[in-house]
Amino acid sequence: MQSVNFYLEEYRPKPLSFDTRFATLLFIILLILFIASGIIQSTQLTKLKQINQTKKQELATLQEKIISMQKELANRRKVDSIDDLLASKQNSLNSYRKILSQVGNPKQQKHTNYSLILQQLSEQPANSIWLTEIKINQQSLSLQGSSTESTAIPIYIDQLKEAATLKRHFDELKVERDHNNGSLINFSLMNGRLSHEE
Repeated sequence: MQSVNFYLEEYRPKPLSFDTRFATLLFIILLILFIASGIIQSTQLTKLKQINQTKKQELATLQEKIISMQKELANRRKVDSIDDLLASKQNSLNSYRKILSQVGNPKQQKHTNYSLILQQLSEQPANSIWLTEIKINQQSLSLQGSSTESTAIPIYIDQLKEAATLKRHFDELKVERDHNNGSLINFSLMNGRLSHEE
């Protein structure tokens, strides 16, 4: 059996030695890594610059849109204000027109024309009859009067019904002798309405 003596010089481990070739190789490797790192960082920086430029352009475009929208909103507010003013003026104008139309066409007014009714009553022939009280309520007419002849009262009522301008029909008639003067007959005609209202 063969034995090996590891204590011999040839079997002892030799220390590492750095020669010129190893140093050159190491330098080249480090240089390559440095260049590669610089290229990567430069690429990333270029990309970041491009992204930053793009964001700046987008921000500028957004600011222009905001300014444009603000101007448009201001114009709309002006238009709305003008429209409101025009609507208010139009309403006022319509109100004035209604008032003028009512003034210019009194026949179209809904209220009772008292002077016309009084004129119509004065035009009726009333022999032995005189009116002591006249009440006008919207389209209703009530009369109170006196007469010296009892037969004159129904004739006067028929005249009111058949009058071309008045045409009144009364719902109630009251006739009584005057308490202070027995020669007079008092009468009351209540709720005289126009014939077309029946």
